[in-house]
Parts: sequence; C-alpha cells; structure tokens
Amino acid sequence: MNLKGYFGVKRLGDITWSHAVNSREKLDRTLADPKVMIVESDMRVSQSGEVVAVHPPETESDLAVGELIEKVAQSHKGLKLDFKDQGAVERVLRILGLLGQDRPVILNGDILQGNGAKDPGVEAGVFLRLCSEGYPVGLLSIGWTTMADPNLPYTQQNVEEMARLAEGVGEATFPARACLLPNSWPALTWLLGQGNHSLTVWNNEPVGPELIDWIKENTDPDKTMYDFIDERRESVRLW
Repeated sequence: MNLKGYFGVKRLGDITWSHAVNSREKLDRTLADPKVMIVESDMRVSQSGEVVAVHPPETESDLAVGELIEKVAQSHKGLKLDFKDQGAVERVLRILGLLGQDRPVILNGDILQGNGAKDPGVEAGVFLRLCSEGYPVGLLSIGWTTMADPNLPYTQQNVEEMARLAEGVGEATFPARACLLPNSWPALTWLLGQGNHSLTVWNNEPVGPELIDWIKENTDPDKTMYDFIDERRESVRLW
C-alpha cells in the first residue's frame, strides 16, 4: 500500500493521525481538520448487537460503523479500524467496499498475547483469513495485547510467533507500544528484518521527553508511523 504517495509525504513518519475517533463530534471535528490524514477508530459490538466505534471497557457509542465509513468516504482521509471484538470483523469488512479500492485502509487486530497481558480479542488465524478474503487491499496491522510496563517488553518468542503469522502477508505494519520500545528493541529490529514491513508506534498514556528522544534517535521515520496522543487524548505529531 503506497501510503506516502496517497498523502504526498516523503516518509511514513510524516503521516498524521486522529486517535480514538469514537464519537460523531470527534469524527466531524477530525474530518474538518486538514492536518489529519488518517482517522483511527475502535470497532466493537454494542449490547444491542450493532457495530459501533467505541473503546473498551465502554460498549456504547453514538457513532455506528456505517456512518463512520460513509463520512470518511466523502473525504480524502485514510482509515484505521482497530478491532476489539472478533464478531465485528466480518460485518465491518462487508461495508468497507463503500470506500473503494484506492483509499488507505489499515485493519488492526491484537492477534497475539503479549508478556503479562490479557488474551487477544480476535483469533489470529480467523482475523488474517477474514481480512484477506473480505478486504484484501487493506494494510494489515497485527500486534500483541500489552501492559503499560517497560519491564514486560516484547520478547524474541513474541516476534518469532508474529513472523510466522506474517509469512503469508505481503506487507504488514506491527503496532508497538511506546513505553515498551527500549527494552524490546533487539526483538523488534529482528522482526522488521523479516520482510517488507513497518512499525507503528502508539501510546495510551503520557510519553515523557526522555522516551520521545529515544524514539527519535532509534526508530526510522521512513519505516515507522507514529500514532501519539496527549493527556487529553488529542493527537500529537512527533516529527
């Protein structure tokens, strides 16, 4: 997927995000912001059985997936869908045809268990099969469940398991939690050397200046995307 060409940027690291767009208000605000290139939303099945944009532990939202995709389709922005429930995957993929084939769509799932973290919400083999059959032009973003503890990094076992799953994938991006990067770096560097893949660094908690400096010194913005938020959960541009 030619993300750089679509957005007219020189490096993956220059792509800008709006994180956790899980309400009508934030979606409208994001679509009106010319600086935002990719809209990121969380997908799960509500208590009424409707697929909505919401982040666990919440289950309800005023933004249904159909409205989200329809409004993004009227813009030039890309879309990243983070699947929290396996039940949402197939239903969302059916609707994605509204976006056409040329728009960047990133399909994210935590398909493996990380060190000390909970079980994945989606099963690896099922997620990969559904995405390849239902929306093969999407960019797979496949990662691990995590804890916000630098002492629980991604291990060599974690990345070797991921490398085996990614063997049949032409291109993927691996989402990695910012606070885990320094202690995980040898393992993640090995993983990135196994194919035509990139890294997406994200955070769900404040990132201090020391870690920001480390990320700038060690990651390659030609092969890394940065989806950062501040304490108000608003997007932060790293570069």
